[in-house]
Amino acid sequence: MQNHEKLEAMKAEIRQNEARIEQLEHQIQRRTNRIQHMESGERRARNHRLITRGAAVESIWPEIKPLPEQDFYKLMEIVLNLPEARAVLRSVHSIPIKAPPSGDT
Repeated sequence: MQNHEKLEAMKAEIRQNEARIEQLEHQIQRRTNRIQHMESGERRARNHRLITRGAAVESIWPEIKPLPEQDFYKLMEIVLNLPEARAVLRSVHSIPIKAPPSGDT
């Protein structure tokens, strides 16, 4: 009879452990979902910022709308590396602005 009791106790322990494993798996899934939600929120915020800033550039400077993407990047690189543009940016915002690498302008 003692073996039967031990066997039943072991089976009960297995059921308890399986229930605990299931609970932990659900906790992992909830945390994974939360991380994905937070990361997608960051992506949405970045996408929104990029779109609104791009729209602002196009509304202020409509001549750039027909430019191919590669030409737009070249233009932005040249314009934004001008000392005058860097000075304006420094005066508008107090973040340090890196100097362009020599020979790139």
